[in-house]
Amino acid sequence: MSGFNLSIAHQCPQCGAPVDLTETDHVVNCAYCRVKSYLVQKDYFRYMLPHDQDHEKDLVYFPYWRFKGTMFSYVIPDTINKRFMDISHQALPLDIFPASLGLRPQALKLKFITPETAGRFIEPKLDMKQIMDFIKIRFNCSLKTKPLYQEFIGENLSMLYAPFYEKQGKLMDAVLDEPVFKHIPQDINVYEINGGKPGWQIKFISTLCPECGWDLDGESDALVMVCRNCHTLWQPYEKRTIKLPFKKLPSDKKPAIWLPFWRIKAEMSDIKLENFEDLIKIANLPRVAQKGDDKAGFYFWTPAFKLLPRYFLIFSHRVTLSQPRETLVDEMPEEALGTVTFPVTEAVKSLKINLAGFMKPARVLESIIQDIYIRPRKYLLVYLPFEDQGHELVNLEYKLAINKNMMMHSRNL
Repeated sequence: MSGFNLSIAHQCPQCGAPVDLTETDHVVNCAYCRVKSYLVQKDYFRYMLPHDQDHEKDLVYFPYWRFKGTMFSYVIPDTINKRFMDISHQALPLDIFPASLGLRPQALKLKFITPETAGRFIEPKLDMKQIMDFIKIRFNCSLKTKPLYQEFIGENLSMLYAPFYEKQGKLMDAVLDEPVFKHIPQDINVYEINGGKPGWQIKFISTLCPECGWDLDGESDALVMVCRNCHTLWQPYEKRTIKLPFKKLPSDKKPAIWLPFWRIKAEMSDIKLENFEDLIKIANLPRVAQKGDDKAGFYFWTPAFKLLPRYFLIFSHRVTLSQPRETLVDEMPEEALGTVTFPVTEAVKSLKINLAGFMKPARVLESIIQDIYIRPRKYLLVYLPFEDQGHELVNLEYKLAINKNMMMHSRNL
């Protein structure tokens, strides 16, 4: 399994100098003016493939949905299949255009689409749900058993526009300057397909702390920014940054790094899972309920940083089954903080797969998993301590270990 990040050429919003980005980058550090900005988009980013044509006004840009993420499938008998996907698909069903973009987006340096971009941009017709349904059908054909439940998790969605033009009745690929369809039907005029000028605008917001004015810290792919001056966390959202509550687990040792996790309180239908005593029964844990277990509220836990699918499930299951019950500390650790790269919106989508990984017996789960509804009620970002043991980061209490190189590789997912 490999993850490839798209490369994007852009300009510094402050001085206009060229800036090279990847699709996971949000923090833009300009090497010329030294100004740091944060890139935001309301829904999803839209990119265009570059070309060398000098007749931009005659170009039409055809839309492709691009999906990158992992599909988790729960199948009988008690198995969770994991498959990483990186695919593109037409956002408008039209046979004269290629069905997908193949590997080209990974080989080219893309550009953001702005209102100043010349050309006609064809309007997409298929929404992302329709594309996801198509992906499921294509994927499920390779499975021997029909999944009882499936979910896309960690998805990265974008719209890619590829340039084409018409020449002597042929549809030409403006990137390769080669025909992709030799005889355009007479009833199709590529310049009259619904579309028009682009109206999308990318936005940059300040990376100064709203409370104290200090520079916020964060790696290029950070979803949450850190103020080391007033010890606060900030989550960029649309045109502003929102203060994010957080806590840490207490630790007697001095860890090398604190990794972020989402702690999520949720309501569930069809099963009773409200406290630790319920968890002992549902997961068939090898222990007897103790006094107070019925008072200890149940929480789902998931990493707030990207991990390979196998490790994502392991980390989620082990911390969830352990149910950390120490009194959380309301202070920022002095040591290094792991970067938040996995949003809580994706963590919420993983809750049923998390449940499927520990609920026993399997036959009970199989009979109700399609009907179970999990409604998240509240969440909190919690930092857990990890020690540096050479090639690995380790938390002995919850039996968690991750190879450093593998963790870095996971950020490309």
